[in-house]
Amino acid sequence: MPDPSARIALNPARRARNGANRGVFSMLARDAAATLAVGLWAVPAWAADPQSTAPFVPVQVEDAFPVSFNFFEFQTDAHYTRDTHAGGGGNNTVAEPTFKLGGPIQGMQITAAVPHNFGNTPINNSGGATASMLYQLNNNTAYLPAFAIDTVYLEPTGPGHRTGLMTLRGIATKFLGEDAASPRFHLNLSWYHFTDPSPSQQRNQYEVGIAYSQLVSVDTAAVVDFVHGDKTQRGQQESIIDIGVRHLLSDTLALSVGGGFGMGQQSPGFRILFAVQKDFQLF
Repeated sequence: MPDPSARIALNPARRARNGANRGVFSMLARDAAATLAVGLWAVPAWAADPQSTAPFVPVQVEDAFPVSFNFFEFQTDAHYTRDTHAGGGGNNTVAEPTFKLGGPIQGMQITAAVPHNFGNTPINNSGGATASMLYQLNNNTAYLPAFAIDTVYLEPTGPGHRTGLMTLRGIATKFLGEDAASPRFHLNLSWYHFTDPSPSQQRNQYEVGIAYSQLVSVDTAAVVDFVHGDKTQRGQQESIIDIGVRHLLSDTLALSVGGGFGMGQQSPGFRILFAVQKDFQLF
């Protein structure tokens, strides 16, 4: 059974800092009601993990860990891409409010999102609705990474999109050390399937992504990834390198920024990534 706190375990330095901040209050509370004090002032084991990654937050590669069980996460993100091979003026921005639920069973995450495209490419003013399920298969161990499967379906709306898109992604995340504060290596293997492609679109697309993340402070992590795969247009492929930073503004609020550049003749020129995530405990 996956460890429900794997994604959000506090590293020792963060736990010590939070514990010190709460020490005075805990002492006073215990004098009044010891049992109540434990419930109110214990260090929150669910505080956010700076090294957590999601698609395009702060890089494209995602990790194998779901939102913590019984938590709800609201995420708003946007990424701008400059790609002269995409047609039109080559400028596209995707804004994507996203809602994530840790559950209904431990190790599972249910996600809904409503992406929308802005810019001057052929998919301008189009959007859709997505539903996905991520399931963590096992815990990270000394010898094995944590494995997960992510399944996604996009139902398009607006001009430029005429086909649904299914995604199946295998994910692996390995701690390169003894605890959750260690650097991590991530692997994504993705299959994209258009249900009704146009003559110029590839029905099936394949993609591989690798990433490395590391804490640079108690609340901040740096991430770098490399992604190579098929583009939507037949016969085209792309390779992109992203560099991103994720910073915890509080135990339940995170800010991410990133940027990337393409490698190869058919790759995008560059892209810019931005996201804010807020977690809420349900019960």
